[in-house]
Amino acid sequence: EKIAELRRLLPPGLAKRLYDNVWTDPDGESTFVTLSEAKGCEDPLLHRVDRGRPGVRYVASIDYAPVRDRTVMCVGHDDPENNRVVLDSMEILQGSQARRVPIQAVEAWVDRVVRDFNKPLLVIDPYQMESVIQRYSGTTEVEPFEARGGKSNYELATCLRGLVVNGQLG
Repeated sequence: EKIAELRRLLPPGLAKRLYDNVWTDPDGESTFVTLSEAKGCEDPLLHRVDRGRPGVRYVASIDYAPVRDRTVMCVGHDDPENNRVVLDSMEILQGSQARRVPIQAVEAWVDRVVRDFNKPLLVIDPYQMESVIQRYSGTTEVEPFEARGGKSNYELATCLRGLVVNGQLG
């Protein structure tokens, strides 16, 4: 029973390797989240939200990557009534060597989110975002998030995967 529960939290290919000692193609079913699992998070009754509802506590987060990775900015809230986390809005910016993601674009997003989502908690990795943290600390609650790599990344990934496979992310 415990192995079946743990197996559900792992990508299928990884679970086969770990629990069944079966080699799987890393390009095949070893993805972090399968397409069907991701589609399970879709709710046709939900839509992108541009403004927060009164009385709801929102969290806005920024993962800034100016060149290679994507900059991702999200707003979400806890929905205890339905036992899930709701992703209300997500914006993605892609930079390049020739044109880095401008900090001003991130600040414009934060301005809009602070205004439209009831002054949410801002969770920001301070690496390259210290100016944003300083600018908004007097406006709304800001929580610097220190990326610690290794075990911490694994714990975050496991939490996200658990929300996805258990239908608790919408």
